[in-house]
Amino acid sequence: MNDPEACIHACNKLLRGELTAIETYMHVIGNCDEQVVVHTLDRIRGDHEQNANILRFQLSALGAVPDAGSDIWGAVKQTMENAAALLSDVSAITALISSERTRIREYENALLNPDLKEEIKVRLRDENLPRLRDHVVSLEVVTGR
Repeated sequence: MNDPEACIHACNKLLRGELTAIETYMHVIGNCDEQVVVHTLDRIRGDHEQNANILRFQLSALGAVPDAGSDIWGAVKQTMENAAALLSDVSAITALISSERTRIREYENALLNPDLKEEIKVRLRDENLPRLRDHVVSLEVVTGR
């Protein structure tokens, strides 16, 4: 089908999720005391920046202006994650694991979208999605799960 507007909408939705993740990881890093955990969180934040850059590139290639900020759900998620960060590092990381799993489902749903161009699906499937799955494993390791 490849409706260009639907493709742009889907990419921008994923981009807003990545921007929310970047903001959230920056906040949690600022509240974390354990250097090993900070290193892991900073690596994951960098991965979300890479994912966001891929989406920005794809949107620009479509002639669209990439969204610059997270959406309302991003603000709600960030508030919840920030509250968890105040409780403990483990609580914050548990919230991050949940958010990463949500992002994985969002990417998996996007891959099923018939309006998403195949070359975009390839980048998301081969680059972005594996990073998100790795994040869950890395976060589970630092929490001792």
